[in-house]
Amino acid sequence: MNVAARSSLWRMAKRESEVANPSQSMDDYDDTTFEPSYQDVPNRTSHKSAEAKEGLSKDLNKNIGLSQTQFNELSLALSSENGSISRLEQRMDKMETQLVKLIDTSTKIMTTVKKLIDRRAPPKTDFPCKSIAELDGIDAKVAADPPKYIEMFRAMLAPEGVSKNLNRILATSLLMDMNYAGSCYKTGLTTYVNLNNAIYESQQADGYTLEDYAKDVRTAFTKIKQRVYKAKSKSKMQRREEMGLDCDADTTDKMDSTS
Repeated sequence: MNVAARSSLWRMAKRESEVANPSQSMDDYDDTTFEPSYQDVPNRTSHKSAEAKEGLSKDLNKNIGLSQTQFNELSLALSSENGSISRLEQRMDKMETQLVKLIDTSTKIMTTVKKLIDRRAPPKTDFPCKSIAELDGIDAKVAADPPKYIEMFRAMLAPEGVSKNLNRILATSLLMDMNYAGSCYKTGLTTYVNLNNAIYESQQADGYTLEDYAKDVRTAFTKIKQRVYKAKSKSKMQRREEMGLDCDADTTDKMDSTS
């Protein structure tokens, strides 16, 4: 017990003793050694005892700087704050559980979407062929399953046909080194019998002959090469103009339209 509390208790006991025994003074006691207890204080009436306790409560509250009302308000505030913290922790736990469920659901959705995309994605094909080596491989595949490639070529060449869409099967870079019959030391499409026949079969219609097909293929070679030569010539002229050269004084490259 601190000194202030002891002093307060001593003064209370002194007042009670003087009331009970006016002839006896408490001044005879040494207040530094005397520690009265409730057993030493005469309890003449419950009213006076209550007053003594109330006086002690006031003295103690005075020592810590709070009134009883303030102390009660503080206790109530702390209790309310503890309740709020508890409710907040419960809400956070609930939100964490919901977040885990949401992540799990999102993962499942993404997996399902990926499967649908993979199913609807167009199948990978070997076309257009870009080299002689690839062309050899395609010819072997066509030989193993002609109906499959006939239907594939029919879809790839539609709607204009071979004359305009041959570069969907054979890349332009490869077509530049080829022609239909293999003349002029170039690789001929007819060399690849299985591939050539499958392309022809894909274009079959009433009255459409092999001669018609050969004419369409030659036309395709000619048009593709002319586009390439024209693009190269235009690019060359632009470079010469950028360099400040007289284009009219230069001879242009003769286009090779051999098919």
